[in-house]
Amino acid sequence: MTGLIKQSESEVSDDAFELLKERSRDKTLSIRKEASSALASLYKGGLQSGWLSATKSASALNTILHLYYQNSTDDKLIVERLLKSSIIPYNFENAVRVQALFRCYSLMDEASIKAMQEIFKTQYFALKLLRDVVKLLTDHRDAKIPSEVNNEIMGVIQHLSILIPKSEKSVEHLKRFFNQVHTDKTLWNHLVKLTKPQTACAQATTALRDILKKIGTTAENPNSVNDNQTNYARVVKILLERCAPVLFDRNFGMELVNQLYIIKKTGCLSGTAGRMNVTRSLRLLLAVSVYFKEILPLNKVMDYLLCILSDENSSVLNDENVSSSANSNSYNDSYTLQEIALSVSKKT
Repeated sequence: MTGLIKQSESEVSDDAFELLKERSRDKTLSIRKEASSALASLYKGGLQSGWLSATKSASALNTILHLYYQNSTDDKLIVERLLKSSIIPYNFENAVRVQALFRCYSLMDEASIKAMQEIFKTQYFALKLLRDVVKLLTDHRDAKIPSEVNNEIMGVIQHLSILIPKSEKSVEHLKRFFNQVHTDKTLWNHLVKLTKPQTACAQATTALRDILKKIGTTAENPNSVNDNQTNYARVVKILLERCAPVLFDRNFGMELVNQLYIIKKTGCLSGTAGRMNVTRSLRLLLAVSVYFKEILPLNKVMDYLLCILSDENSSVLNDENVSSSANSNSYNDSYTLQEIALSVSKKT
């Protein structure tokens, strides 16, 4: 299917593009995955070079994110991986990654914005659960785990297993992993680094790689281990990928707020596709403040919000559609800037 895309051309044909969108909704998971990956490759190419039109960039992005509404966990995994590899590439520098986040927020439709919020929410709660297990293991680092604590860990494992595609042995594999963490000091150190609050993205990426290497992930040579070991490594890989904070850290948060000031000053942030206006930027800040509050420089955020609230020229976007609620985590573009800003201030 990737043959539909000619990398030497500056634009994919309309027919090929529509075929990829159609295939991304296919009944077969492998076809959906391949088509979505091809769309993500196009989107990332446009992100880096600017050759993909705004219309096709938005269409590719929204097609990928809408896949998150599928019932299967496998589809959600596809979207989360493409988000980190192609939409907001984790290996980009902070400033470029912030620009990528702004770009996708400027292009997303309402369904995609809600899907993005669900992705943020999933990582937040998954990482919280993982930190709970790490704390319990840390409290009993050099001792046998009491039965009541073991029962508590098993309860958390049951919740974490929901993150894994249906497998009869996912709970067993997760239990094995945490037992290994408890007895292996090196593995424990890596997991502590991965889950530690304020861990830098680069450190989280390295810790994730070290853990997968330690447990024997050998994707390049799958025949070197038995099926049980392969499935074990796969379950751990999925869990940690869904938890690992590889996109957002404190440096990212600082850069995010700095660029929000630019949008506030100029009215929008023009890029290769789409325009990030003040309303959309506040909606983004609200989502980040709910699920990644620890990365934000709170004093600068409050100063930014005060600028919004005191600006009489940015009072209302659509008076006729304004809601009086300031407690929601999800707003559409018809809300006043003041309403969204007040909600952000409550979250921070």
